[in-house]
Amino acid sequence: MNNISAWIGRRLDPSTPTGMEFTASLIVAGLGLAFFGGILQGLHETDTIAHFDLFVGQALIGLRSQSLTTFFEVLTGLAGTKGIILLLVTSFVLLLRSPYRQLPIVLGAGAAVELTVVVIVKLLVARPRPDQAIQLVHESSFSFPSGHTMAAVVVYGLLAYFISRTVSRGRKAAVIALWVVFAASVAASRIYLGVHYPSDTLASACLGGASLSLGLAWLSRHETGLNPAIFDSYARIRLLTAIGITLLIVIIWRPFFI
Repeated sequence: MNNISAWIGRRLDPSTPTGMEFTASLIVAGLGLAFFGGILQGLHETDTIAHFDLFVGQALIGLRSQSLTTFFEVLTGLAGTKGIILLLVTSFVLLLRSPYRQLPIVLGAGAAVELTVVVIVKLLVARPRPDQAIQLVHESSFSFPSGHTMAAVVVYGLLAYFISRTVSRGRKAAVIALWVVFAASVAASRIYLGVHYPSDTLASACLGGASLSLGLAWLSRHETGLNPAIFDSYARIRLLTAIGITLLIVIIWRPFFI
């Protein structure tokens, strides 16, 4: 009994690499995978997912306008493969001669894992895209899951994680909230543009959340050369600059990125 109490105490200790943060990350990862599995199973076994897709899809597509289409195209460009590559390259250049030059490598590793998982799941599930008649942009791969949504959760989630380590507690909540709104908006953009079913993006958010949580659990135990505790305004300003440059370029050359 004492051994169990001691083990639980270590798992809930916020000061150790395998303590509270590590444990919370594993719990969130487990929940994300469970929800993802439930959605995947529901694609074939119930009508609930079909009704959900129809209701949410029609609601978002019914909001279409020229200005909203432009807005969602920019969002989808930021989370697309070209947008993520631009973000990584910009981050690498800005942090190349700094103590934080490993950060773009971590972001790139997260993007590589996310892309690999998406490609594998797409091939295994092989869900067709929505009807081309409602698509505002062309996509040729399978529909499930949404790579853009996963990228918004994983890559931008890592960015939010590191930036949040450089600000006060109040601003940390604002950073996390902004990331959640951004990821949700990217998911909505994929439905609005007619290239994904709502269940694609919801499942991707769950799978992306699980992937991100596992990544954060790993970082909490391997922060020797990339310790967020020593990050300062130098890293935050350059990360925000990289995001700003990426956003500006995506806005200017929007057709290329969608």
